[in-house]
Formats: sequence, C-alpha cells, structure tokens
Amino acid sequence: MKCYMKLLFVTVLLAVSAIASAQHEQFTFSISTGNRAIHYDSISNSDNPDFLNYRYHNGLKGNYGMLLLEFGFSPDSNWKISSGFGIMSDLALHDATLSVSRKLGKYHRYHTWAIAAGFSLYSQYLNNYHQFQEVHDTLFTTFANSNFIQMDLLDITITAGPEYRFKAKRLNLEQGLKAGIAGFVPFYLTIAQKKEYSNLRREYRYQTHFSPAPAFISTTGFSYNLIETYDFKLAIMVEAIAMISSRTLKYRQTLSSWTLENALITDVSPQKQWYRFTELHAGLRFKFE
Repeated sequence: MKCYMKLLFVTVLLAVSAIASAQHEQFTFSISTGNRAIHYDSISNSDNPDFLNYRYHNGLKGNYGMLLLEFGFSPDSNWKISSGFGIMSDLALHDATLSVSRKLGKYHRYHTWAIAAGFSLYSQYLNNYHQFQEVHDTLFTTFANSNFIQMDLLDITITAGPEYRFKAKRLNLEQGLKAGIAGFVPFYLTIAQKKEYSNLRREYRYQTHFSPAPAFISTTGFSYNLIETYDFKLAIMVEAIAMISSRTLKYRQTLSSWTLENALITDVSPQKQWYRFTELHAGLRFKFE
C-alpha cells in the first residue's frame, strides 16, 4: 500500500505542477453511459473459500451499467489533467479516476505522442459469500442477513505509459497502453454459525490482505466535434478500456468456538487466476477555451 501512496503522490504532484504553469486554459466536461464486464477464471473452492468466486455475475461475467462523469483541464497545449467519477444502479459514487499526461516531442499538425500516469478506484459486488459455509458445514446453521449478503470490493490501479493522439479536422483519436500495479482494498467480515440441536456457537472472521499484482491497461478513445466555435466545442465520444492481470485475494481466517480465546487461525492464499476487465461507454463532451 505504501508503494501505491507514493505513486499517487507523484501523480498529484504532476497535476499541481501543470496547474501552476497554466498559460492557455481549456476545460472539458463529459457525460457518458456504458457497460463494464469483469471476468475472473474461477476455480473450485478448496478447504477455504476464494472470495473472488462470489463476485456478482451475469452469466460468466460481472456486468455493470455505468453513468460516468469526467472533468478535464489543460493549462497549456502540453499538459492534460482529468478526473472522473462512476455511478452505478444505486445512484451512489463507486468509482474515481485521476490522470495526468504531457505531450512529448515537437508539435505536429495531425499526431502527437504523450506520456501519461493515472490512478483509478473501481468497485464491484461480492454476493452471497456465506454460501461456502452453508455447503461445507452441513451440521451448522449459518446466519445470513442483508448486512453481509452483498458488499463492495474496491480495486485500486496505478499505471503509466505512452499515448498516441491523432487529430484531423473534427475527428480525434487517442490510443494508450499502460503498465502498473493493481490490488484489492482490504476488508473485514464475520460469519456466525450455530450447531443444529445444540447450543454450540462459532464465528468465522476474515481479514483480507493487500496483494498487489502487475496490470496492463489499454485505452482507446474516439470523438467527433458536432459544433465548433472560437471558444466552445461539442463532441460525441466513445471510449473503451481493457485490463488484464493475474489476481488473488489473500486473507487470514479466524475460527472461534464459544469464546474468542483459543481461536484457530489460518492464513489462506488462493491460487492466482487471470482477471480481465473491459469497459465501453459513449456520450457527449463539452470543451470550453
């Protein structure tokens, strides 16, 4: 986690540096809707649960409808700063992004290269993870309630890499390829049980660990200006994001019977599996100069 904080600090420092050197500002605002699909190559649970097996899914993938808001600022022709937020079906903010980029080399009329660094926080749901105990502990009744049937699993990524930009009249294209690290934000949960026809009670407590992994992200953006004036542009936009990583969710399991004393503690490291993330959204972008 310390490595994440250092990289995030560098990203924010670049943004502050760019703002401080502002000469000819441009502001952008975009609103778009789309779909996010998350696929994890699940494997069968062993003697302990793999929480990634209990991600929300529709068919083979976790599909989420999204409303995305993005704000951009360019202090001059070289720097570009953007931040965004994602809203899911519960109308609450679940995602946050921050990116900073700077053009490289000399100015060219049609195409340019840039270097970009970014931070993102994505959310997905874990559903019905108490089912592991219901299947494996048949002599016990597992107490499930609405407080832990579903929860948010937060995923942090920090990446950096090159971007290619092409511009011709009203058409704008951007392609980025970035590498970095990704990891799930640690969480804590408990599951209580009672043995049938007995007063024996016990409790599972799970504390997950931060387990960073290499991640590779590809981004593609397209926009076309519908309206152009001296100080205002309105464009339609389409953006696609894809990420691939080999992930696991490590945790410590504590099993207590009757009291919290003499608990059985087990450190669990599920096998890593391929984790793929794709997102496609379209909308409108407003630019003010």
